[in-house]
Amino acid sequence: MKVFPRKGGGFLDDTFFEVIGVYIDKDLRVVRSSYESLHVNDKIFIIDKQKVQTQKDIQRALSDVGDTFRIGLNRDGLDIFIEINTRKNNGKI
Repeated sequence: MKVFPRKGGGFLDDTFFEVIGVYIDKDLRVVRSSYESLHVNDKIFIIDKQKVQTQKDIQRALSDVGDTFRIGLNRDGLDIFIEINTRKNNGKI
């Protein structure tokens, strides 16, 4: 996925997850997702083997991924990893 620098001030955050239908809050928790495998309140901590702690970290990590990448997240106290394929129809994994 190619990520270009953006200036803030719009309705979307600057993580670029929004481009594929994933919305997160400042604590990196999913608030809405078009992917069945990403649930509301999942907390993202790794993207494609890169630890992320801020939205800026997510932007950097996404700039290095391809169409398919793995996300590490914490769901209800369990750390799990899921694969995201941005090319699949309807945001299904």
